[in-house]
Amino acid sequence: MDNPGWDPAPGPVRASTGFSEWAIDLVVDSVYRTEAWNSAHRSCVGGRRGDWHSPTKGTHMNKLLTMIPAAALLTVLATPAHADDNEKTVFATSASFNGNLGGLTGADAICQAEADDPASIVPAGTYLAWLSDGTDSPSTRFTKTAHPYLLPDGTKIAEDFFDLTDGSILHALDIGPTGKSLGLTYYWTGTNADGTAAQYFQTCDGWTADPLVNFRGMAGSILRGPSLWSSGFADIRCPIHNKLVCFQQ
Repeated sequence: MDNPGWDPAPGPVRASTGFSEWAIDLVVDSVYRTEAWNSAHRSCVGGRRGDWHSPTKGTHMNKLLTMIPAAALLTVLATPAHADDNEKTVFATSASFNGNLGGLTGADAICQAEADDPASIVPAGTYLAWLSDGTDSPSTRFTKTAHPYLLPDGTKIAEDFFDLTDGSILHALDIGPTGKSLGLTYYWTGTNADGTAAQYFQTCDGWTADPLVNFRGMAGSILRGPSLWSSGFADIRCPIHNKLVCFQQ
């Protein structure tokens, strides 16, 4: 699985440490070579320059001096090499809803509640629904970040806000806030692929439809291809239950 948030080190990873085999072998080899050099050096000087080169205390001192840079190297290797520390997380809601969401405010509250749930693995932050009400839309409501958008499993869907709204995305929006794959998802949007608002009649009466049967809404899915991820289903009956897509700001 592609995980662009990390720079994978070559070789298998030890489950107990997270260090790659090649990195640990490099440090061990460095310690071994240094000890071998110290042993030969002690033989030459005969231990006549005090504890620094004594056969006992000198050995411990040299081991300590060797372990300091080795430990520093392991610390660096243990730290994930993020491509971008300001990446934004995107997820599809675990629950599905009819078209009466309580307006944009209600939809945003749903996203925030799922993000803040104890079972969620997404980073803390403000999450808004990819949703328009005929006037306000992601193009007016969202922070137009210059950083990548990732699913909770690390899969990239767009390089930045402008890539997100250029007409297509890189991957289906199929991961929930707990990291669980949701399979093929359908979600309310009322939003064109460029982030602008669809027509009001495609928003289930501003996502406050009552009675539901009298209104229609726009929904999206990767089913019809990445270019129609937000607007592939333009005339969905509002009693139908769909998910929401939530974007970290």
